[in-house]
Amino acid sequence: MKHTPSVKFRRAEAAALLTVFLLVSVQLMWPPMIGLANNGDFWRMTDWGALKQVETRHEDIYFNWITREYKFVGNPVTTRGSWPSSEIVFVKPAVALWYWMVSNQSFDLRMLGLIHILAFALSFFILMRGLGAGFSYLYFAPWFVLIFCDLSYTIYFHSFYTEQASLIFPLATVGAGLNLLKEKQKSTPRGLAILLLFFACACLLVCVKTQNVIFAPAVAFFGLRLALFNRDRRWGITALGCASLVVLLALAEYRRTDVSLINASKYNAIFFGALTDSPDPRQDLRDLGVSEEYAELVGTQFWQPSHPFNISSRDFEESYYPKISFLKILFFYLERPGRFLDKIQESLKRAYVPRPEYAGNFEKASGKMPREQSHRWNLWGLFKKYYFPKSVWFFFAYLMATAALILAAWRRSQSIDQKLVWEFYFALWLTIPITLLTPLLGDGFSDFERHMLPFNFLMDFSLLLLFGHMTALVVGKLINGQERQDR
Repeated sequence: MKHTPSVKFRRAEAAALLTVFLLVSVQLMWPPMIGLANNGDFWRMTDWGALKQVETRHEDIYFNWITREYKFVGNPVTTRGSWPSSEIVFVKPAVALWYWMVSNQSFDLRMLGLIHILAFALSFFILMRGLGAGFSYLYFAPWFVLIFCDLSYTIYFHSFYTEQASLIFPLATVGAGLNLLKEKQKSTPRGLAILLLFFACACLLVCVKTQNVIFAPAVAFFGLRLALFNRDRRWGITALGCASLVVLLALAEYRRTDVSLINASKYNAIFFGALTDSPDPRQDLRDLGVSEEYAELVGTQFWQPSHPFNISSRDFEESYYPKISFLKILFFYLERPGRFLDKIQESLKRAYVPRPEYAGNFEKASGKMPREQSHRWNLWGLFKKYYFPKSVWFFFAYLMATAALILAAWRRSQSIDQKLVWEFYFALWLTIPITLLTPLLGDGFSDFERHMLPFNFLMDFSLLLLFGHMTALVVGKLINGQERQDR
């Protein structure tokens, strides 16, 4: 029986989807189970699930090993936490299902991992549907498996951090945006549904954590372009309204950031960022309008146990934090371009490892050493760590080259919808340097690897597109050459 291309496509699509799901599931759950140990931030999400640690010793809870089992201290359905994040859309269903169907006494972390893996597979499905027509999407699938199924990303699925949401939601957002353009902006129920899906994913993306508000301008730009190139009133109002909502949510996310977190960021941005390796930290502090006696704090982090000064005292809080702003930090760097370039170079040297190596990946019962790292399906992560070019000049050259490719493709595009695809890519391209600088300006080098996940996502996504298009081009030429020979 001869199969139609659509049937073949559905089968290949299902095979690729199953490959991603099984690969990541085996990668994380095959004994010994792996994940990412708690650095002290888990409470932000475990509070929403009414969960507490079973262990009591500090060395068993933090950094050394992952914890599989947690205990319920209330009803997770009705319990509210104090730290809002869109990661809650994964945590709440995971703990509620376990509470109702398995046990109301203890919770297994693998349930949350399963929810994350399913959401990740769904984002892959949305992306592949948006990227390719016919079988062309299969040219992207192997590269996706190599890059985004790498342990550097998926290790977060077995944790209560929020970085996993910063991987899942941008994949879904980009995929929904590409699907939207394939619909050619038709104001049909299907077209409007995909439009709403795109903006829903974008809203969830900017609400993961304060750092993610940097994605809002790209989304707003794309929403404005969608509205301008469609004369349908309902479509335009929906696109503009949703784009405005994303911007408002981003502003609200920034404004509601806890004061303690803002103060910690201001502290780390200066003492664990701008002033490290400074030739004259006392003069730098005077230039910032801060007492030079605080030079003794250079090289320290906000969250470390002790400091040369009492940074929680009223005197320090009144004499330091009101005088420091993130805009002031930016101008501090711009007035010192040589040092700024050095900091960017240092950022690039440390940027390509998106998982923190200070946190262990195994359970204590596995017999592994404290803070031991796993390298299951970690080829891409290890390649980037040891071999990927980390020169600031290579980075700038890469940005210019990809911008030139996007511009050339935009100029060759015959239709508005094709041009919009490349404009969408350009909006994402503009976000790459912002994601590189935001951690440095906002928190110095504190917990730098986690903060660099958005940068790694955008860089790796641009490489995914390049690899995919090159593979499709090579395969297409081979197929056309074979067809000519057969004739």
